[in-house]
Amino acid sequence: MVMTGSTKIIAIAAIAIIVVAGAAGGAFYFMNKDKDDKELVIATSPDFPNYEYMYDQEFAGIDMDIIRAICNELGYKPKFENVAFDSIVAGVSSGKYDVGASGITINDERKQSVLFSDAYTKSKQVVLAKNAIADETALKALSKVGVQTGTTGDLYVTENLSESQIDRLTTYSTAVLKLKNGQVDAIVLDYGPAMSFAAKEGLVVSEIDLGLEAEDYGFIFKLSNTELQKEFNDAIKKLTEDGTINKIIDYYEGADGDRKPYDFSSRIGQPASKAVSTNNGAVCPSSLSTAGSAEPADDEKGNLIDVIHNSFFEKNRWKYITTGLKNTIII
Repeated sequence: MVMTGSTKIIAIAAIAIIVVAGAAGGAFYFMNKDKDDKELVIATSPDFPNYEYMYDQEFAGIDMDIIRAICNELGYKPKFENVAFDSIVAGVSSGKYDVGASGITINDERKQSVLFSDAYTKSKQVVLAKNAIADETALKALSKVGVQTGTTGDLYVTENLSESQIDRLTTYSTAVLKLKNGQVDAIVLDYGPAMSFAAKEGLVVSEIDLGLEAEDYGFIFKLSNTELQKEFNDAIKKLTEDGTINKIIDYYEGADGDRKPYDFSSRIGQPASKAVSTNNGAVCPSSLSTAGSAEPADDEKGNLIDVIHNSFFEKNRWKYITTGLKNTIII
């Protein structure tokens, strides 16, 4: 975009207004600069669409973007690491990774090794095959059933099938390839990735009764890291209440692992939904107005931010202006 002299003046003036508003207790999204340089190492197994997968060398999916939203809320920088699923719990437990995010079902066995966040979504186990599987009896009669090692599907087949019937694999991608090649007859896995693989590969999902309850997904932390667990729980609560998590889930609905990461610029220019504490203990009210002045209309706020965002920064990227309070206004 080529800026005219008048546009530059307007944009610079707009930035000045926003910085002053922030110092006075303004209302755009703030980040706590005390943590802005802190990197969180996130362990994930990106072969689980639409929760985690690779899109043009970027980590994409529901889990990845919820993590980005949480880190944005808390002022952390996420660093994603590609890790085999069955190594994530051990890696987080040992402190090698700060967080595990990979469609991890909350269960008592894992709670012995790691802390869980509050649940952020639910899932269930289904069967993926070339043709419909009528019921659990038909599943148990198959010669070979594939699962990803360490998953709920793995636990199910271990308890219900003979070892000779089970093919444990490191990734779902390998399991799907074996299914297509006739090396396994079916795969037991979570509903979300099953639907994605079915759409992409022309396979069939059978939602049969496996005697399992619905599953809650949570993020995991080292047992001693109760502080980070609490921070994540607070952020999950806020992002659930303001609709961000549902927007991310809806964005990936019906995709088959071919959708780029969620565009968080949709939040640009929106007033914060709640008061935000500054690092000096003051509270920034959810309003742009100062005492005795009228608050701008919503469309005026959006236009103001659009001028700054499109003129000064690369489109659809988060950038920051630091105020004297060491807080940051996201534009």
